[in-house]
Amino acid sequence: MQAGNIAAAGAVHVDLATIHAQARVVVSLTGADARRFLQGLLSADVEALGPGEAQAATLLTVKGKIITEVIVLHGDDGGLGLAIPADVADATLADLDRHIIMDDVALSVADGVVCALVWPEVPVQGPVSCYRARHPLPGLLVVGPRGAVVDEAGRDPSGLGGRVHTPAPG
Repeated sequence: MQAGNIAAAGAVHVDLATIHAQARVVVSLTGADARRFLQGLLSADVEALGPGEAQAATLLTVKGKIITEVIVLHGDDGGLGLAIPADVADATLADLDRHIIMDDVALSVADGVVCALVWPEVPVQGPVSCYRARHPLPGLLVVGPRGAVVDEAGRDPSGLGGRVHTPAPG
């Protein structure tokens, strides 16, 4: 999917940070070995992901035990990223870093970035990236600066009548 701002009348936006345990830290993986590195650590078939797609996966130990769930992001430019649950991000980054031994892989955390779901799929423009979800979530997974994804009052920043769903606490 293309990069851009969310801009559609009647679109529903769900800021993942408003859903219990769904706030995300986005990590970019660069280097010649990044795809192979992820393929060996995740339950998802990273090789099968196309540009602009996102796939739910689990990060596994060498014995196949689950460390955490993640969302694999394959950018239109071929770049790879992970949307990691914020509450386990530090430990997960440490686990990933321990596995980088002879691999040409670098990890970098994207500061000030949030994730949201938007449906129906809508045209976008500006400073966000959109991913077609290859998992049971509806619509698009949108990743970008908070102000471009959802404003501080919980509204669609495009001003075109989108709604942001903020689940009730509990």
